Order: sequence, then structure tokens, then C-alpha cells
Amino acid sequence: SDNFSSSSLDTSIWTLQDPLGDTTVNMTGTNIELSVPGGVSHDMWTHNQNAPRLLQTVSDGDFQVEVKFDSLPAQRYQLQGIVAQQDPQNFVRVDIYHDGSSLYAFAGRVLNGRGSAFANVALNNNETYIRLTRSGNSWTFEVSADGVTWNVIDSFNYGLTVGQLGLHAGNHGTPVSNTPAFTASVDYFRNAY
Repeated sequence: SDNFSSSSLDTSIWTLQDPLGDTTVNMTGTNIELSVPGGVSHDMWTHNQNAPRLLQTVSDGDFQVEVKFDSLPAQRYQLQGIVAQQDPQNFVRVDIYHDGSSLYAFAGRVLNGRGSAFANVALNNNETYIRLTRSGNSWTFEVSADGVTWNVIDSFNYGLTVGQLGLHAGNHGTPVSNTPAFTASVDYFRNAY
């Protein structure tokens, strides 16, 4: 768990995976901010695993993690969420993204660089809390607007050897030159187990 209240990132816990080398990390004293520039795709999908990830090494086992974001995607294909990964080409991602009109909750997996969706659900509120629970091969993805009342987006089964767990932020555009910049601001990352 980390409430990001330090003036510097705790590198004994966290490692930044920055595939394109253009992510800015800012510690505000209360939050961590991951910023990606516009005009470049930082997606986490088929053949494009370029989104920055803030990861910690974990043992492959059951977990429940909760993240409170103080940011909210507001332009097409800005996204923020949780990632559980075996390696950069094999992972489960759950996130909130904007499609240009509305917010959506998305759950998917990337296997050997190719993505498949588990859920893609329109949201009614400004959900900034995300929770991911894993028990064996069973996963549950939930969101909340207040951190008290949780809504299950999806439960799915998927076998994955998890070695790293953490946050991701990203953006994408069509054409890529239309990709908007985005800053994900994270209040805390909490391990409930």
C-alpha cells in the first residue's frame, strides 16, 4: 500500500515501466501524477503496450487492491486503471476510459501481445475508485464514486502468473496525431489483503 505522501517515489516498492520514455512522474506531497504527452499513443492493447505502468513485484497469489484516482478521463481514449502482469506482453488490465462522449469501465487481457475484452460498460457517475480482486483464476472488477458503495463491472476467469501489480495511465487517438495528453493523479494504492 502507498498513499504517495512523500516528496519522492519509494523505489524500494515501485518501478516505472515507461516503454516510450516520455512519461513524466510528479510527486505532489499527497498524490503521484503520471503524465503522457499528446500526439503519441500510450495504449495497452493489441501490439501497442506503450502505456506507462507503475509496478511493484508481488508473489503469484490472491489479492485485492483498491486505487483512488483524483483525475478523470475527459477526452477520447484517455485512460487510467490497474494492471496485473506476468510480463509486458501478458497481463490483465481494468480501467476507466473516455470514448469521446462518455466514461466506460473496461476489463481485458493481453496474451502474447494480443488483446481480448472481458467487459466494456458505460458508467453513470464519475467513478474514480477502482478495485480488483483475484482469487485463484477468478477475478472481480469493481468501481465506486465514493469508495463506500461498489458496483461490480465484471467477474471473469483467467489463468495468469502474476509477478507485478500496479497502476497504468494512457491515451490513444485516431489518427495518432489526435491523441490528447493526459495526467492520471493517484491518491492511494491500497492492498486489502
